[in-house]
Amino acid sequence: MWLLSKNEAKQLDLDAIASGIAELDLIQSAGVKSAVLISRLIPTDAKILVLCGPGHNGADGVVAAAELSRWAFSVDVIEFKDLAGFLSSEKSYDVFVDALFGIGLARHFDSLTVLAIAKLNSLSGIKIALDTPSGLDVQTGNSWGAIFKADHTLTIERPKPGFYLNLGPEHCGKIHLVRGVFDSHLVKRHAHSVFLLSRKLVKRWIPSRKASDNKTRGGKTLILAGQPQMPGAALLASTAAARVGAGYVYVSEKEILRTRPEFLLWDQKDFSKFSSVLIGPGFGVNEKTANIMQRLSETSLPVVADADALSVLSQMSDFSIPENWILTPHAGELSRLIDLSAKEIESDRLQAVHLAQKKWGCIVVLKGFHTVVAAKNVSLIVPTGNAALGKAGSGDVLAGMIAGFLAQGLSSERSALHGCYVHGSMADHWLASGKDILSLQPSDLLEQLPTTLAKLRG
Repeated sequence: MWLLSKNEAKQLDLDAIASGIAELDLIQSAGVKSAVLISRLIPTDAKILVLCGPGHNGADGVVAAAELSRWAFSVDVIEFKDLAGFLSSEKSYDVFVDALFGIGLARHFDSLTVLAIAKLNSLSGIKIALDTPSGLDVQTGNSWGAIFKADHTLTIERPKPGFYLNLGPEHCGKIHLVRGVFDSHLVKRHAHSVFLLSRKLVKRWIPSRKASDNKTRGGKTLILAGQPQMPGAALLASTAAARVGAGYVYVSEKEILRTRPEFLLWDQKDFSKFSSVLIGPGFGVNEKTANIMQRLSETSLPVVADADALSVLSQMSDFSIPENWILTPHAGELSRLIDLSAKEIESDRLQAVHLAQKKWGCIVVLKGFHTVVAAKNVSLIVPTGNAALGKAGSGDVLAGMIAGFLAQGLSSERSALHGCYVHGSMADHWLASGKDILSLQPSDLLEQLPTTLAKLRG
């Protein structure tokens, strides 16, 4: 699904008004349609409190409150200027509707607003946010001092990127779309820079096999990873590539063959027989890695550059990367590739990965919560994964999976997205099965991979 970025949502509003639609009509439509959704989410005898801010979001709330009252719901409205009164009130409600601040918020809250949101979050009852939870930056998922914790977010036309990044997922609750406020064709024209990956789309990309297919159908991938005394990264990456369907897996570290005799040893000559290459995990930050990367850049092979290869790349200022390469950094690694600190990168993941893609001209995967992938002219959010993946070695599994998908003929963009989605899904299934978030090991991912692929395919 195409999301509406912060700027796109603002421009959508301006262009609708410029086309002749009255601003008051847009507010009326948003408020009434939001009220319809609210009425479906709450008991008919619920006592409702709507908190309305000074801007358009507050105006939407006023209209929604009036409509709910007209339908015989018990509704009270508190305006922003009366927040102090709300803090001292002891009246109880069953439903709290947050219409304090919308997507245009761009300043930190004062102490009174922080206290009001803290009180709202502490009260029992159904919490509903109009368009966005107040205090959430809809582009980055960061906080403006406090964030309303919603059970439901009723957002106009399309979700916003910040709903899926940083603090967004834990504050938005279930996301509902308020459709029909704007012309659908106008919405489509404006929502074009950020895409939310879906299970339905990923399912279409899972490589298939005919009954007559053999190992050649899976392609040949080369895993340039590990060293004699540190074969772990290579073992994880190469096994992951095989698990997702690569027909032949070649490795540069012969120690792996002790436990994985089905793999083949690279002859260290040319790359002509391979369908894809992964370079970097545990491979070493040295001239050897740099020389191989240079050789690979002179071929047409799709390459996954991870870990040590990214560190080497940060030292190669004049290195030209083919556009079918995939870089897979976490924030710390990306900070060495672009002129931003890891903290700055995490504060605006979409902007950071966009800058990296523009600089290097290839697919860039910024790992984290949630992983963001940048291709030419578009950024994509992968809505799977959780903190269980925060273990050394998880990234090696991901890099091997992407290389394995590449070997089977998926494009660089689809291989990166597919790998990230499946990788995150494994961690989600781990928690869903009742296991503790601290307990997941990278080797567990290899064991769970076949089941996760089967679930996605089914």
